[in-house]
Order: sequence, then C-alpha cells, then structure tokens
Amino acid sequence: MTPYFTKRIQTFNGLINFYFNRIYTAEGIRYHVSCMDIRRKTHAFSMVEMLGQWIVAHNCKCPTWIKNLEKDLEQAILESIS
Repeated sequence: MTPYFTKRIQTFNGLINFYFNRIYTAEGIRYHVSCMDIRRKTHAFSMVEMLGQWIVAHNCKCPTWIKNLEKDLEQAILESIS
C-alpha cells in the first residue's frame, strides 16, 4: 500500500521517515502513521484531530520519543492538507 504522504523528521537518533496513511472513519479523518527506528524496529500508531490539533491517539503504546515528536507530526499533517 502506498502511503498518502511521507515525511522525514529529525529525531534524537537522526532522520527517520514517517509514513502517513489517511483513513476515513465514522468519527472523521485519522492518520495511521508508521516508521522504522535505527534498530530497524517498526512502530505504528494513529493520529486524531482533537480540538483543532492533531495528536497521537491516547491508546497508543508507542515509545516516548514518538510522543515527543507530536508537534512535528502534526506539522507534517498540516503541510499535507494545505
């Protein structure tokens, strides 16, 4: 499956590619995001819009370093929308 868009984001471990897939749900648009860290471990999580901001879904079991990138991930989504 081809991602809706890809964004390379600087992390404390270097540049990592994040793959965003837009999903239409009954609750509205969500983004399924995946990436591979420098140890080649894959991480997947969802981003949802809440009160006008894109945030990592609360039920996400992703590592803290991904949650710390929430603003960068939100910016990537906003850039893709405009």
